[in-house]
Amino acid sequence: MTTSELLLIDLSSLAHPLYHMSGNEPDPNWTSNQIVARVRALSSQHPHTAICCDSGKSFRHDLAPRVSVGEGKYEGYKANRPERDARLTHQIDTAIARLREDGYPIWKAENAEADDVIATATAKALAIDGATVLIATADKDLLQLVNDRVRVKNVAPNANGEVRDVEAVVAKFGVRPDQMLDWLCLVGDSSDNVKGANGVGAVKATELLRAQGTLRSVYEAINNGVVKGITPALRTNLMEFRERWPLTRQLIAL
Repeated sequence: MTTSELLLIDLSSLAHPLYHMSGNEPDPNWTSNQIVARVRALSSQHPHTAICCDSGKSFRHDLAPRVSVGEGKYEGYKANRPERDARLTHQIDTAIARLREDGYPIWKAENAEADDVIATATAKALAIDGATVLIATADKDLLQLVNDRVRVKNVAPNANGEVRDVEAVVAKFGVRPDQMLDWLCLVGDSSDNVKGANGVGAVKATELLRAQGTLRSVYEAINNGVVKGITPALRTNLMEFRERWPLTRQLIAL
């Protein structure tokens, strides 16, 4: 049993896949039952566990509001997502009520997402000597928090509980956790409707950051002249992205 480690569970990462798996289940509360069971299983070896939840729309929706661009298409933070199913909301609320009865702390903050709650809790935990943090989530955005005292346990249905430390993040993405924010900015996040740099995918983002270290250094190198590995077309795309980068960073940073 790990007594000095704080387990932070991203409830949405558990709830959404289970809900979509529940289609033919005769029990209307199958999803909430499974959420509670998963939380109990995850926390069985962690006496210090907290459940981190979304609080509805976050400040990011105000930064990038939903704007119609015609033909039923929209721009804006998470504008590509349908409104949350009332049945899913009910199942999450039911699970939260049961977990609260079990004695689990339920953490959320107004205008913030579970990711932000997790980032704040992680920072506070690391201020305690000897404390470590394990984050249970399927969201790769949280990999930007990984360091020598913070690991991420992947709770996606097909992940087999993989735990990622610093070395595992580098092996998977080719960049260090402290470079993940810049990597995510360049690549974008289609699930949240956050657009990255045109023509820059995972491979190119990794190449750029491995060569230059940070996105800021990429732009400093471009300002100083021709940069090896940056073609004229890529340079054009990066310069276009430079104007959008501050907003993209605000939407992705935790």
